[in-house]
Amino acid sequence: MMTIRKSRSLAKMATGLALLTSFCSVTVADPVVHQISGKLETVDGLRILRVWGDDFQRGYAHGYLLADDILALLNGVLSSRTVLPDPAAWDQRILPAAAERFALTDRQTAELEAMFQGIRAARAEKGLRIDALGRDLSRADLEAMNSFADWIRMGCSSFSAWGTLTENGETVTGRNLDYFAIPGLPSSQLMIVHLQPGPGRLSWLTMAWPGLIGAYTAMNEEGVTLSMHDSTNGAAPSGKGKFVPRSIALREAVEQARAAAATDVVTRVLRDAPTLTASNFHLSVPFRGQADPAIVFEYDGDRDRDAGVTLRRAADANHPILMQALLCTNHFRTRATSTPCDRYDTFHRHFTTPRAATEKIGVAEARDAMKAVAVAGTLHTVIFLPNRGELYVSLANGPRNAAETQPVHLRISDLLRH
Repeated sequence: MMTIRKSRSLAKMATGLALLTSFCSVTVADPVVHQISGKLETVDGLRILRVWGDDFQRGYAHGYLLADDILALLNGVLSSRTVLPDPAAWDQRILPAAAERFALTDRQTAELEAMFQGIRAARAEKGLRIDALGRDLSRADLEAMNSFADWIRMGCSSFSAWGTLTENGETVTGRNLDYFAIPGLPSSQLMIVHLQPGPGRLSWLTMAWPGLIGAYTAMNEEGVTLSMHDSTNGAAPSGKGKFVPRSIALREAVEQARAAAATDVVTRVLRDAPTLTASNFHLSVPFRGQADPAIVFEYDGDRDRDAGVTLRRAADANHPILMQALLCTNHFRTRATSTPCDRYDTFHRHFTTPRAATEKIGVAEARDAMKAVAVAGTLHTVIFLPNRGELYVSLANGPRNAAETQPVHLRISDLLRH
């Protein structure tokens, strides 16, 4: 059975930290409204934000176009007793701990500063007040929001199949993101598309939330997909120093990973990104006859073992049917001794029954598989077809989890136009 629980890392991060953050009254110049390098639209009920240009332009457009959503989401999260029994802990513990333990690059800091400026410009008349905190939004709040997945953990399930198991032999990948029932979280989900993010960087998209610049369920222009899952049996960090928020590490990987070299690129990026929180990162690429079009990267803070990253392949399952399928939930199976998981066992049965052995997997069959492992907190379900550059996205809606709702069919070639 899936267990989603608060990470003890938050308490550890806060231990011994003084109440470092104080807020004083300052005079702030009127915000400047810049040209908006972005577009927000809705396609069949799914909101899609496209941003382009340099780091400042993309961050500013994100903040300007989603200003109200960012304030509402942060206020809702901080008002939830599931997240914080006392909202004052955000200022007293979370902000100083996040600043102490997490590192952002100059590019990422610039993007978040631009986002803050965009929010200020869009809300010039409404103000920036966060009711749950009794003060105005700061850039530090945006930075801490982008480490949220490292201290309030998630569940999640995914699979990839290819070759003789699928229609036309192509790669099919399914992914559920499971999380707490936090007010505003299901309804604020949207797709964020980053167009031409810089030299040597690929255009990419992710299912995410307003104000977040990382990747959670992502695909790039070459059909490379990456998705994040918690691992409950990973090791604690073995070194000192700052960590990289894992959504940021995933973003770095998906921006750089061309299909032909994706495994090597993702391995390098993750080994260069020390992590606080153990994760499974599920990679898939278009199947063109290669040995491993899908890999699970078992990734934790033990830098002394495989430099923090161990690769799991389909062949590791040692099952005749699963030689062309890779299953992933919330535990390591190669880097550490696997632990019981009802959803993994359900997946395993789903893909290894006699009927499954003869039934070719397409979109409908992939959705059936994801529905079999969905939970009440399944916030989005995505079926990727990397060979075609297509995806099917469904969101939770009221009492219905995402695997039960009608999907929106999208083509990445359409999403990358502006």
